[in-house]
Amino acid sequence: MRLWFALALPFFACGEATVSAPGTFHPDAGAPAPDAGGTALDAGETAPDAGGPRAGSRDAGGTVDGGPPLLGHEPAGMSVQIDTGPIALAPPSAQGQSWTLGAGAGVFTMYSGPTPSAYGATSANLTLVPGDTGYRTVFATTVHGGWAPVSWGVSIPHAGTGTVYIRYRTRYSANWTMLGTDGQPAVGQKQMEPRTAHENHVIGVVIDSNPTDFYIASLLQGGTTNNDVPSVNAPPYPTRASVEPNGQLGGPRLGSWHWVEHVWQQESVAGQLTGYATCWVDGQLVYDAHGLGFLTAGAYPNNTPPGWNYLMFNSTFGGAPDGRHPLDLSPPMAWDIDQLYVSTR
Repeated sequence: MRLWFALALPFFACGEATVSAPGTFHPDAGAPAPDAGGTALDAGETAPDAGGPRAGSRDAGGTVDGGPPLLGHEPAGMSVQIDTGPIALAPPSAQGQSWTLGAGAGVFTMYSGPTPSAYGATSANLTLVPGDTGYRTVFATTVHGGWAPVSWGVSIPHAGTGTVYIRYRTRYSANWTMLGTDGQPAVGQKQMEPRTAHENHVIGVVIDSNPTDFYIASLLQGGTTNNDVPSVNAPPYPTRASVEPNGQLGGPRLGSWHWVEHVWQQESVAGQLTGYATCWVDGQLVYDAHGLGFLTAGAYPNNTPPGWNYLMFNSTFGGAPDGRHPLDLSPPMAWDIDQLYVSTR
């Protein structure tokens, strides 16, 4: 199964939290299998609207790097679906095995097996973060471009009627680079796919001026057109540093933990571009984009219903051809995630 994170960049030539219950393992709960992949990015994406964050304010006294999240961006009236707390339970190695973490009713499922696939995917590429809490995805040079080192996901028990809030703590290893073994960079790295009944939208990072500078971004693969958020794919083709200066997760931020928050609101009627996406990193607004489409109209027997039902982790070395592998580094590059929290309304 190949899953792309295909954001086109024309300018390229190339305090202290307590540990939640550690969690438990379950037999296979029959979570949905990953989709066959996304669609290519269309031309003419819309740029984010100007303006500030949605309603809400940060709590006073919070810290950022390793401390509690700067709260206040979760919309009112949300219902908690996933709340792992600091992750201390090692993931399973068996394909199809399921487990739970912390609070919330979401069930996690491992889709990769212990034997590496022809493209380098194996459950061994998902581990606990050494000496810390959280899950680590290892990007060894055996992983092919455009493929995920490991596939796993978690159900969202109550899909809601259009609003999702996602918060997590994340870190890229100090040696991370998008430069591939063929001397050319990958476009970015997919972190996760918030899914509707029919679409697998994408949250990830995309490179800017060099392979170690990259910024949080989203790819919406539904609605009337596909949209990269925030958009840099229309004249005058701005840099991500200029469009989203607070969204940097590479460069000087490599090797340190950071908090990321997303609020996505679907349009009320499939096909209407009335949705929005807002993102913060370490409590600072990154983008607030409006006029977006999340739901596909007319492409299925029925329009895509509102709501969010699954969060898939296919963390590809993305936008890269099959032969462009991550560099052979010691230790290998790694992406860490911890304290995943998801609520819906």
